[in-house]
Amino acid sequence: MAGLVHTVASARTHGLVRPGTRPWTIREIESFAHTHRSELLALTPSASDVSFAWGIDRITLEVRRCAVRLDTVAEAVSAMVSASVPPDAEVRIDVELVGPLAPRCAGGADCGPLPLDAARTDPPPEARAVLSPSTDACARDGECVIAGCGSTCVGWREGERMGVCLEARSDAEAWCGCVEGRCATFRAP
Repeated sequence: MAGLVHTVASARTHGLVRPGTRPWTIREIESFAHTHRSELLALTPSASDVSFAWGIDRITLEVRRCAVRLDTVAEAVSAMVSASVPPDAEVRIDVELVGPLAPRCAGGADCGPLPLDAARTDPPPEARAVLSPSTDACARDGECVIAGCGSTCVGWREGERMGVCLEARSDAEAWCGCVEGRCATFRAP
């Protein structure tokens, strides 16, 4: 991360700063964004996991948490800065980590499966018949969340995943939880 200093404002907000003798101008920021647009969007395996914007004195990258390591982002951005920003300009790049930071709960009696019908108050079934499995691995129910249109059960890292709402499930008997190591919607057999 040669030339960039890493600062931490919060668990979600990190800064990459290169000290300089003058501010980074909006013209230089726009040039940087235009020159490195494809590289910035390619920082993660999926283009939907990163976005960026720029303002008067900085660029802000929004990176989906767990999509790429922060040090990988810092190294790539450092190389881009070294290649295209005048050495006397103070560079400020904010990295915003988006998405959940941890599973919804750690286990125990209060960390069971979630009903797809939020109004349900009855306990979940002991036996589980899978209706729709995901590819997201899990070890316990607290690692699974309801996503999409309220009918998809996914791992906590995917909790903000968009869903297709053409035919939203209204299965009042369905639950979201961990079944045989995968997050899945299920009901009693």
